[in-house]
Amino acid sequence: MMHKRILLAESGATKTDWRLCEKGKVVQRFSSIGFNPSSLSQVDLQQAAQNVFSIHSLDFPPTSIHFFGAGLRNSHPRNQMQSMLRGLFPEVEQIWVGDDLQAACLATQRTKGIVAILGTGSNACEFDGGKITRRRGGLGYILGDEGSGVDLGKHLLIKILQGDFTENTERVILDQLQMDRETLRNQLYTEFKPVKWLGSLARTVHAFKHLPEICEMIIQRFGAFIQGTLAPLPHSRKYPVDFVGSIAIHFQEELISTLQKAHIQQGKIISDPIERLVEVLTYDDFTDPLG
Repeated sequence: MMHKRILLAESGATKTDWRLCEKGKVVQRFSSIGFNPSSLSQVDLQQAAQNVFSIHSLDFPPTSIHFFGAGLRNSHPRNQMQSMLRGLFPEVEQIWVGDDLQAACLATQRTKGIVAILGTGSNACEFDGGKITRRRGGLGYILGDEGSGVDLGKHLLIKILQGDFTENTERVILDQLQMDRETLRNQLYTEFKPVKWLGSLARTVHAFKHLPEICEMIIQRFGAFIQGTLAPLPHSRKYPVDFVGSIAIHFQEELISTLQKAHIQQGKIISDPIERLVEVLTYDDFTDPLG
């Protein structure tokens, strides 16, 4: 049986994509801030969601809600998200909450293999076509997220503050950021949302990736992601690895080169999974895929 009115959301650390669907077609689309229960209290989560739907009123009430997001692997944050959504939509028939890796697996539509996320954060998993069997990464920007937008921004900052770049490379970056070293350091420790700010520095990394020192740094961080997150998966060199996320898209050349050196097969590279999730979820009697 097809769910005729579905509200679908895919949320990362900085942005949530929303789609309201009827009879398999998107009738309304918008974006909002990211929703992550690990960084927002239940009260803040509820208030932020209320603000979103006061700005973006839905054309009609959904009968089903499917929300995928970062930080939703475990039952407690999933229950928090379900509670928030139930408070906003008390009449909805079904609310299903999953994490970002489940969304990525569904979006790639591969029956068996490995899927990695390289966006603001990073993680990876192996799945057998029915459920996720092994996970790696997803430890957040303090403990991990190698190769992610936040990681690239953090290591750009480290190299500038440590004086690791040549004078010319440092000058063009600081000119682009319109800051000196001291201002750059202070910005990090006074920033209200350091994850978002560090992630935004990935744009500067992309703008100057043609510089040898910046390109080398990108390759090093992708290498750290492969070594720490991908390579320990049991079948990392048996199956192609599919990638989802903005960093994978915008740094394709460097990513593919690093994969080849590590003898890992490149699979699909998808920017945002939301449109593929629409294809998958609006025509199935949705239950709980991928475990």
